[in-house]
Amino acid sequence: MHELNDEKYTYFVCGDFNINLMHYSKVKCVTDYVDNLHTLSCKLLIDKLTRITKHSATLIDHIYTNDVKFSIVSGIIIDDLSDHLPIFAISKKISPQKVYSKRKVRKINGLNADHFIADLQSRLNTKLNFDQLTSVNLK
Repeated sequence: MHELNDEKYTYFVCGDFNINLMHYSKVKCVTDYVDNLHTLSCKLLIDKLTRITKHSATLIDHIYTNDVKFSIVSGIIIDDLSDHLPIFAISKKISPQKVYSKRKVRKINGLNADHFIADLQSRLNTKLNFDQLTSVNLK
């Protein structure tokens, strides 16, 4: 990120970091992590719980940016498909000549959506101990 800052690139970093930001000021390594991001001029865009289960609630899905010039809308989509809630960030303007693109994408070729949804519902029902007649969406 030092290099990106030095070159004046605008960047967004997002993902499941497995670092619970709800432990800021309670756990030293989390406090150090967030403080280091701030020293790099990173702005935290998500500050609410993003993973909710029957036994825990954490903030482990993060989005950071060094974009402070333009208006950014960020948030969490309330959806019960997974225990991770989808997060998003939208920036009104990113200068095209300053876009740094290095990302990893998981590709799934030939995915049959109906089979995927049925398999996912079956696994969630089993994992969450629902009976087969209960819809995951109702829970």
